[in-house]
Amino acid sequence: MSRRSDISRLAHVGGLVAVAVIALDMFLTLVASGGAARQPSMERLIGVSRMARIVEEAEHQYREGIVGGDQYLCALLGASSARQGFVLKQLVAEADVKTRFLGLCDPGAGVYRLADYADPLLESGLQADLVVLAIHTFFLVDQQVIEAADQSTNPGDGLLAAMADRVGVHRNRGRVNRDASALLYSARSRIFRFFDVENDTRRDLGGEDVLWESMVKLRVDGQGRASPGVQPAHGFAELGFFDPGSYSESNAELRTLIELAERFRQRGAQVVIVLMPEHSELRGRVPAVSLQILNQSIEKSSPPGAVPIVDLRAAIEDSGFADVTHLSGSGSRQFSTLFANRLREWLPEGPPLMSRQAQ
Repeated sequence: MSRRSDISRLAHVGGLVAVAVIALDMFLTLVASGGAARQPSMERLIGVSRMARIVEEAEHQYREGIVGGDQYLCALLGASSARQGFVLKQLVAEADVKTRFLGLCDPGAGVYRLADYADPLLESGLQADLVVLAIHTFFLVDQQVIEAADQSTNPGDGLLAAMADRVGVHRNRGRVNRDASALLYSARSRIFRFFDVENDTRRDLGGEDVLWESMVKLRVDGQGRASPGVQPAHGFAELGFFDPGSYSESNAELRTLIELAERFRQRGAQVVIVLMPEHSELRGRVPAVSLQILNQSIEKSSPPGAVPIVDLRAAIEDSGFADVTHLSGSGSRQFSTLFANRLREWLPEGPPLMSRQAQ
């Protein structure tokens, strides 16, 4: 049997063992803590693995000449509201500047999640011309509130809880398969890199075009409402997101945002902070101080105009929402058109950064 076959088999077995160990560790942690998982959570691990997988495939396509450096590269970093709000295929079609969009968005309630999702991109050879940090001002709440929000995540959501419920495994088998595959892929990739063997599991993404044209969307019903389990506005209130005292210029989430913007600027990217659309019920209750400290901190930490803050919180009518933070299908299409029409404002002058790499 060839060395390639031996290592492929070893990688597969090693990946399965890694998934099993992580799942067991998380399960024991849940039992020991009475249901409140410590960080990093399974959801967070899966999200980071998924982002690493996307970046690896994008880098592969540039390296192999599958895509060229003739178009600008825009990285979209955000949580589930950004994943729901941006329709990548529509952005490509409607932007008046030829641009590729890399969607690095997954669930999370704080800027630290964006930093997690950004790490694979920052560690790669990809150079984004434009980095969009798609946030809500309530992401800048004190860390204790963020931790409470993480611990209150519906225990029926995701791989670990589904494993504990045989009925849940069957009902959510699509999600279980995707999440397990993400962890397996990550473990296999590390083993391949250790043995310096080309990793061919990138094909699992589903084709060369899928990477640039889609992100997983929230499931909504026929009336555009979110599936059960998505947190309404009163859930934010109970956790402390609407308390003005929960926001300060010294909190960790704000520092992380500023550091993240600076890291991308040092790589030559234009960074834009986009405040994502919010339902009026939520927008009216988030303390105004959250936007004030964001503006003040950016003014102090960056040269004038270097990191623009684009406020799109009221850009979509309430009828375009599936819940207080997630856009419906029609709302996502409206928002993507708006974003595509404004893209030229934020793109830097000169040739794409990836074109310089190709020379």
